[in-house]
Amino acid sequence: MTGIHVVLIDDDVLMLRILEPELPALPTRVPVAAVETAQSPDKGISLVRDAPPGPLLVLCDFNLKAPLNGLDVLREAARLRPDSVRVLISGYAADQIGDVQAGGAIHGFVEKPMRVRDMFPAIAALVNARLS
Repeated sequence: MTGIHVVLIDDDVLMLRILEPELPALPTRVPVAAVETAQSPDKGISLVRDAPPGPLLVLCDFNLKAPLNGLDVLREAARLRPDSVRVLISGYAADQIGDVQAGGAIHGFVEKPMRVRDMFPAIAALVNARLS
């Protein structure tokens, strides 16, 4: 099995700069091989579409300041790559978002603000469970 390809989507460039260099340390059974980032929903969807075969983790912020929000992006990611692990990240509480599972399109939810290393165990557990 090849390494995990991560697509991180957030309109906040600071979040991308903080998370991108930390993601290779994600404590998963299969190591992270690559991390790609996008500031827009369209670019993020394109990265998912073009991701290489193998394990794929898609992390997406809810509020992207665009016509599409994170739920929309992760629904499309589920359609394009049903084998991917999809996690929504948001400063909103889950109960403020509505159907945070998006009809099964989302495997997990991480609430901001968070310390990067604090979110890793939950994300790693989701990835490990899905790769079993």
